[in-house]
Amino acid sequence: MRPVEVFSVDQRLPKQERLALQRDIDRVFREGWSVSDPFLVIRAVENGLPFSRLGVMVGRKHGKAVRRNRIKRWVREAYRRNKAELPVGLDIVVVPRAGVELDYHTVERSLRQLAQDLERKRRSRRGRADRGSRRS
Repeated sequence: MRPVEVFSVDQRLPKQERLALQRDIDRVFREGWSVSDPFLVIRAVENGLPFSRLGVMVGRKHGKAVRRNRIKRWVREAYRRNKAELPVGLDIVVVPRAGVELDYHTVERSLRQLAQDLERKRRSRRGRADRGSRRS
């Protein structure tokens, strides 16, 4: 009997695509714009990079650490699986709303819809900036 070969593919979110520094997260909240639905609030700001970076903030109102960490894993996994559909060149902070029942599929569906809203809002902001610069 031959041994079974197991291939392990690293599917983690690369470190460069994570928002790890507090100053970067603060910048998103200070300068960014937001979109939301009953499940998630997403804040974003242009980052000038050829890829987006993700930060996840889950408050204590969601429960104990095990529950909060599970929600963070769900958000990161939904982001990783749907990266091709998400806007590029943004620093994104996802904040799940407290008091709503979340599961992975709800998080993924919400993230995909809000990503579309985020891109529309981004285009409208760029359009306003372009129109404003022509007047000067």
